[in-house]
Amino acid sequence: MRVVEAPTAPTRRAGVALLVGAATVIGLLGILAGIAAAIGAGAAGAGSGVAVPVVSKAQADVPDNVSAVVNGTGLPGRAPVSITRQGPLMLSVYEDVSAPTRILARADVWASAIAAGAAVLILVPVLRSTASRDPFAPRNAPRLALAAAVALVGWGAAALLPVAVAGTVVPGVAAEAGAWQPVFRPDYWPVGFVVALAVLAFATWHGRQLAADTDGLV
Repeated sequence: MRVVEAPTAPTRRAGVALLVGAATVIGLLGILAGIAAAIGAGAAGAGSGVAVPVVSKAQADVPDNVSAVVNGTGLPGRAPVSITRQGPLMLSVYEDVSAPTRILARADVWASAIAAGAAVLILVPVLRSTASRDPFAPRNAPRLALAAAVALVGWGAAALLPVAVAGTVVPGVAAEAGAWQPVFRPDYWPVGFVVALAVLAFATWHGRQLAADTDGLV
């Protein structure tokens, strides 16, 4: 008697297609949002400012209710500078900042979005194969590792580029606004995703090796 393999349930195929489609849309939207954020930062009109992470050199701890504003009164040619607390202190320099400076200062937004979107798109084939009950497909481990690398680069760019820009903006601030220096205070939670992806990549690679060894014994 001939055994006929039962076809995949239509509902399962629809579920896999829905999952893959949703991930693809999310990944593309993330990349487009990041590109739009970078373009928007660079296309800002004359007189646009830039916010960079800084701390005061004059005092170790600035009160939470700090709101020091230097309006440029009596300082011909000086643009207003405002100091406000947004997590770490942000030095907002309202002057004609160059487009590259504005773009790099907003790397925390666009770099994160682009990296997240790209990582999701890289993981789409992994989701497809895993949902199809083939988690140890040949290219899954490299794709997971690549997604981890992309996420790490995105996190590094988002954390470091605004600090680098701060180093170029702060020297041009009027002395009357106080002494400030760039500060590196990144969000570390994205590193958890990088580690998780790296662990999954290793586990997938190891699982495929075991599956290959098992097949060789049969």
